[in-house]
Amino acid sequence: MSQNPWLDNAAKNAKAIVNRPEVAARISTRAAKLASHYRGRLGDSFSDVQTMARLVAAWATGRYRAIPIRSIIALLGALIYFLVPLDAVPDFIVALGLLDDIAVIAKVVSLFRTDIQAFKRWEDASPVAAEQDRETEEKTEGEDDAE
Repeated sequence: MSQNPWLDNAAKNAKAIVNRPEVAARISTRAAKLASHYRGRLGDSFSDVQTMARLVAAWATGRYRAIPIRSIIALLGALIYFLVPLDAVPDFIVALGLLDDIAVIAKVVSLFRTDIQAFKRWEDASPVAAEQDRETEEKTEGEDDAE
């Protein structure tokens, strides 16, 4: 357990959600949308969140499984933490609110860099992968609208 109860909660939720790929796919879509909303405030972390979201979406749909489950749990936990507005530093606090989110994202990217780089190589080698990611996002967005 960490000293951050919000991070512990995100990790716990990720472990439960990893057995529900449809929920993992929706989380990845929501994280990508939120990252786009905060693009200017995220700086370099924007592309990290987008890549993590694409990776989780590709895993959730079964297109990319060349990754250890512990890595998926960590990436999913980081995306969940990013999505929760009331965490260690609430996101509505201008200039400070996303600092903890960025720190969590940076730590996860650092720890799982090899898996993330392998996914990027897979994406680059498969032009169809990027198109499928877009189709999955559109489908998931439609499901979100129906909820």
